[in-house]
Amino acid sequence: MPAATCKAEFARIDPIDPALGPPLRERLKPDQPFCYGRDYDAEHLGSHPDQLTQSIRVFRGPVELASFAKEGDPANWPSGADIAVSVTTRQKSAKVTQVYNCQGEGDQWRCAASAKTGAASCDIGQQEVFLRRGANGTMMLANPNSGLPIIDLCSAEGDTMSDDKVYRLEPMPQAACGL
Repeated sequence: MPAATCKAEFARIDPIDPALGPPLRERLKPDQPFCYGRDYDAEHLGSHPDQLTQSIRVFRGPVELASFAKEGDPANWPSGADIAVSVTTRQKSAKVTQVYNCQGEGDQWRCAASAKTGAASCDIGQQEVFLRRGANGTMMLANPNSGLPIIDLCSAEGDTMSDDKVYRLEPMPQAACGL
């Protein structure tokens, strides 16, 4: 089928909501760093006892920008872009960071865990997270299948069992992501 036919069908079954603003591929540029995140206070965590995440950051810093500049194709942005996700959980006060390689899919990014961080001793390429635009400049992160480093990615399988499935992340200063 012609590409225009496929695009029209996709737009019919998954219409773009203009209230959410431009897609991430337009908001976020291939040569610019970004930092999004959220910190959960004791009150929120008390009302969500099955949530493990205390703090989460999604970012592209100098390392991720250099990787895309070397190997990426700006014409196919965001395909091939690396992002980093840092998480602090209730169980561990230390921050854990995982790199993901993203592909553009409609108006979302599908990001698979990458072995670039070297922490995993198994094939973690099936561990995925999804990024979507949110209202008022926010970013939504979906974690449907235990793709975040809140648990050992080597032992993760199946649906996310905790309340750590969807995050609404706010734009933050780069310093909040350690950039």
